[in-house]
Amino acid sequence: MKKLILFLVLIGSLFLTGCNKDAEVSAFMKDYEKMTSEISENFDKGDIDGAKKIFDTEKKDLKREWQKINNIWSFQASDGIKKRMNEEPMENMKSVVESANKAIEKYPTHAKKIQAIVNDLSTLLK
Repeated sequence: MKKLILFLVLIGSLFLTGCNKDAEVSAFMKDYEKMTSEISENFDKGDIDGAKKIFDTEKKDLKREWQKINNIWSFQASDGIKKRMNEEPMENMKSVVESANKAIEKYPTHAKKIQAIVNDLSTLLK
């Protein structure tokens, strides 16, 4: 009987651990938000090469994280995380686009570089 109870507790804890991916999704969103904020800051400062460097440095890890959670977050995360996942990346991208537009106005000679960074960033989560 003790073995059966222990077995059921073990199975239950594995089930709960495997089903909720909130921590993984939250970690991804935190990393994505950090990267987009840094890119926006660099656009604001006119450091377009710095923004590109940040993107190039972070994109591989973020792409890997995204691929890991992309197919699971919608059904293995809590409702709060699902809501955040549907809203926050869009808000982050909106902020980057606003910074990019301002940077293009200030530094029109860098327009193509800025647009390329924004385009690359927008395809990261596809």
